Formats: sequence, structure tokens, C-alpha cells
Amino acid sequence: MSSSLNDLPDPFSSTSALAGDPARQAVASIRGIVYQIWWSIDAWLRLRSPDEVIFLEGAEDLDRITSSGAIAGQIKHEAEGLSLNNKRSHEALENFWTLSLRESTRRVDFHYITTASAALERDAQFEGVAGLEAWRVAQTDAEMAARIQAYLAPKLASTSALRSFLTSATSEQVQERLIRRVHWFLDQPGLDSVKQSVDDRLVVRLNQANVSLSYVGTVRDRLHAFACDVLVRPESAKRRLGLADLLREIDAATTEHVPVPAMQYQQFQRALQAG
Repeated sequence: MSSSLNDLPDPFSSTSALAGDPARQAVASIRGIVYQIWWSIDAWLRLRSPDEVIFLEGAEDLDRITSSGAIAGQIKHEAEGLSLNNKRSHEALENFWTLSLRESTRRVDFHYITTASAALERDAQFEGVAGLEAWRVAQTDAEMAARIQAYLAPKLASTSALRSFLTSATSEQVQERLIRRVHWFLDQPGLDSVKQSVDDRLVVRLNQANVSLSYVGTVRDRLHAFACDVLVRPESAKRRLGLADLLREIDAATTEHVPVPAMQYQQFQRALQAG
């Protein structure tokens, strides 16, 4: 009996997904990494001086270093609300405090950038507002700083250096060394909005350089590839994004090279010189 190729089984006849375990799927963590990369590109496009440098996965997800100081930033794509009675905020504060003790010769601020909203603490009295909203008030209000100090200290581990500081410092010292240096940026835009921000910043940069806006996609893809390459470099000192890197990558993405035989190129030069 003769047969044809049409009689063979089609390995792609069923395209339904395998029955996976949602608990083992890393979609949320991967989304967080992708979000961090695009946020880093957006911050890279905001550099205006050669003295500003961004380090990826240094002390924190994104460290912005200038001649006058440094900002260590965590970039989080998360849905669950954030409060001062929350393990995530405690870890962030502990990490900042450890970093600030190591960096005794320069001022370091800390930015917690998240898509999450502020959650209200059930056991706190911050005049009816969430603790992270009270935190902003406490930057200029010593009484609110004292309330946060009294609330936060017993929440931390007994061996915590930050807890030791909170139990012995004055409210003014807590304001100066902690509350005024830690900034919570809540309800930040999601992944699509950050990618759109990158495109908008590229439109402005290319327009200022008199480069066709048709290159936006090409430049965006090149910057993304460069940032991903930088992110996985083993040496922390090489995981950096500077203004010079940005300008080189934009130039490479918007410059077309046309191959011309050497003889024709020499004839072209002679013709130009002859007018």
C-alpha cells in the first residue's frame, strides 16, 4: 500500500500547553527583571552629565552615582500593598542602613520604586494615614518622626543594627540619618508605561540631534541589548551605564555604513576635490 507525506502524523497537531504547576512558574519574578531593565534604560536616558553613572545590580538594583553623592534604588513590580509592618519594607530599610554604615565618607540616599500602593497598618496611629505616607510628613515633622521611630523599632530583629539606632537616637537624628534619606515611590507606572517613557525620551533626543524619528525602534532595541549585556557582566565595576555609552550606542544605531570599493572611493574623493 502506498502512502504519502500527508498520511504522516503531525507533531504540531495539538498545541495546547502542558499542565504546569503555577507555584513553580517564575512569571512574576521574570516580569520584575524585565521591569527593572526598562526602568534602568529610562534612567540611563535621563543622564545629562559625564559625572553621572548608573551601576546595575550594585548595592541595589540601580545605583546612581554623582560627584556629590549616591542614590541606591530598588525597582519592584509588585501588586501586594506595602506598609511599615511589612517584611519587604523592613528588609529594604535594613539593607539601606547597612549600606549607609559602609559608606561613611559620602551621603547615600535610598529610593524604593514600586508599582505597589501604600497599605494601612492596623496597629499604628499615624493620624489615620498609612505609615509610608506618614514617612513623608516625618521628613519635616519631628513629632511624626518620633511616632515612626517608636513604631518601627520593636518590629525589627533584636540583633538589628537599625533597631539599636532607633532605640538610642533622638527623633532629630532619626529624621536626618534615616527618614530624610529614604524615599518611597509608590504607585509607579507598569511595564508598558515605562517602555512608552523610553520611546518618548528617545523621540526628544533624536529630534534634538536632527535624526529621523524612524530610528526610535532601532535605537530602543540597541539600548535594550546593551543594558541586558551590562546586567550580566560578572564584575560589578563593569555593570555601569554612562552618558558616553549612551551617545555611542545611539550613534551606532543611527549611522549607516555603505561599502564602497577602494578605487571608486578614491575617484570620488578626487572628484570632490576638483569641484
